Parts: sequence; structure tokens; C-alpha cells
Amino acid sequence: RTRERLKLGLRWGPVTLPLNAERIWLKMCAFPMTAVLQRFALIALAICVATATADAQLIGGTLAISGPGCRFPDVAYGNVSRQYLVVWADYSGSAVRIWGALLRGDGTAVAAPFSISEAGFAGLFPAVAFNAANNEFLVTWDDGGDRGGVIFGQRVRGSDGALLGVNFPIGSVYGGIRSAVAWSPTSAQYLVVFWGPGPPGNTAPEVYGQRVN
Repeated sequence: RTRERLKLGLRWGPVTLPLNAERIWLKMCAFPMTAVLQRFALIALAICVATATADAQLIGGTLAISGPGCRFPDVAYGNVSRQYLVVWADYSGSAVRIWGALLRGDGTAVAAPFSISEAGFAGLFPAVAFNAANNEFLVTWDDGGDRGGVIFGQRVRGSDGALLGVNFPIGSVYGGIRSAVAWSPTSAQYLVVFWGPGPPGNTAPEVYGQRVN
């Protein structure tokens, strides 16, 4: 009966084995096992086969998103409007600025790319997270030194990419760089982390965090 189930690819309890596992399973059955041990062995075999045969599949070709002169992208998905926000640093102008673009689930652009950091101030290494409660993204980046050398942020509406308010400083550590950001639906807060110089008298860098509502 076990052989028949394996040949037909039928489900035994919560486990389904592909047809090519029959030979391995029959060899395992040559050893004395209780029904419980057989069940555990079958589950283990199913996991091993699935792990060995699983493949990531590429969908379509590579997408051109930003245009030339751009680096250091990050991306987050908004599950309210069902769109991605891709952000990057654009080096094509006189000052490096943070730009973004909304993409649909199939990778097509919702609209043309738009600037996120304000003109006249350099920005580098953006990061982005999504807040489902307000259908908004928070984008953070390194200040180029023109506005105090701290991490800056900007809220972006998830439906159409409109900027909500203005760029604002995050944290108070001069020289803070390489931010990362995450949203907590439990506390209804973002946590922005970055690293920068240690306190006076300590030259070793440290990791810092700043909560944002």
C-alpha cells in the first residue's frame, strides 16, 4: 500500500512525496520501524526532497528603473496600494539627491521617478520601510553634511508617491550614516538605526537608534 501511494503521488496524512522518492523510501523500509518512526521518516524524506529540488524562478527580464548615474538602491512593498517604492541616490546632477519610483506588482512604473530629498542638499545611501496603518513609506538617508551631518527622512504617500511634509532630521549624532528603518504595527512606530562616532573621548564607532511616529 505504501508503494502504491508513492507511485500515485497520493497524500499520506499531511505529507506528499514526489514520485522520484519511491526508491529511497523503499530502501528505508528495509529497516524495522514502528508506524510512528515510519511517519517521521516519511516527513524527513519529504523535507529533504523538497529542499533539494526547490528552485527560485526568475520572472521576466531585468527591469530598468532609475536611468543612468544612480546607485545604492533599496525597496519596500506597500500592501495597501500594492506597490513597491524603490529609492536610490542619483549622482547625475550637481549634488547627489535621493530619488524614488513606484512600481506595480508586475514591475511596471506607476509614474515617472520623483525627487525625495530637497534640492541643494546632498543625500546618500537611502533606506525605506512601509507603514500599512497610514499607507505611507518612510525614506531615510545620510546627509551630505549640508544640514548638520545627521540622518534625514521623508514620508511618502503609498498610493501616488506624494511627499508628506518636508525633509526632517532623525537623531542627533553628527556623522551618522548608513541608516536602516523598520515599521512596527504593534507600537505604531518606526525604528531608524544607523552608525556613527562614539561619544566624546571614545573614537570607536557605535550603532544608534531613533524612534519615529
